[in-house]
Amino acid sequence: MPRALDAGRNELLRLDLTTVEPSIVKLRPVAPHSRKVVVSADGRLACVTSLWSERLTLVDLASDGVEGQSRHVELPFAADQALLVDGDRSLLVADAFRGRLAIVDLATARVEAVREFAGHNIRGLALSRDGEYVYVVMQHLNPQALADFDDVTWGILFFNGVRAIKRESLLDPTRDPLEDARALSLGMAEDHAGDPGQLTVEPDGLVISVLSGSGNIAIGTERFDLQPVQVGNRPVAAVRDAARGVVYALNQFSDSVTVVDVAERVTVREISLGPESPKTSEQRGRVVLQPPASPTTAG
Repeated sequence: MPRALDAGRNELLRLDLTTVEPSIVKLRPVAPHSRKVVVSADGRLACVTSLWSERLTLVDLASDGVEGQSRHVELPFAADQALLVDGDRSLLVADAFRGRLAIVDLATARVEAVREFAGHNIRGLALSRDGEYVYVVMQHLNPQALADFDDVTWGILFFNGVRAIKRESLLDPTRDPLEDARALSLGMAEDHAGDPGQLTVEPDGLVISVLSGSGNIAIGTERFDLQPVQVGNRPVAAVRDAARGVVYALNQFSDSVTVVDVAERVTVREISLGPESPKTSEQRGRVVLQPPASPTTAG
């Protein structure tokens, strides 16, 4: 059964989608300030990162409801994104603020190494289709650049993109993690890629990138020939429905789901999730800096 994370209550939930009305079953408490859950391919292990508690919770899903089946791993930083690698034997955990990745051995529940490189604000991790590269979605501020028109416009001052790191180099603590690495921009001068987030590589090689700051999702291939499509205000996730040929983008600030046609790269429609919930002062400030998008709709 699918699992979900209730970040407000710090609980891992089990979703039963086999009935007419889906039901939610509380499964297990996790460390406070939970952020991300990933589940192993065999469905037997859930890994939950927690930000300010700097912990990783490992939940044995083979024994749902049995107490004492969770393990906690102390991390050296505030944790955010996570990615299972090496046949689900290891977990990469990203520092929420600096360019650091912890390698966790899931059998021993120990941090084996911490790999560091220039950059910050890692908001997405994905494996290439062939499994050779780890795609790290991040930002990088160039201390040698100037805050002038040219350096800002051409992405010299601030890089919003993906660092493609060889998986073998990353998992081997004796090697330079940036050996044979590539920097891949997610935007152009006319199509900015502000605040990049989730990156998904589909089994057929389709790449979907969520660009939260610019109100876009970008669709393309692993050549990173991505074409932006404007969706709602601050998209935070995107899910593909291959059978229908669409991608659903979840928009945080407009409380909506945008349906995007993959082949045509256009917005089909936007589905409201109901009246917008009251926003905090922080959220209102973000809306001011990030105005609502105006999607191009297919005729």
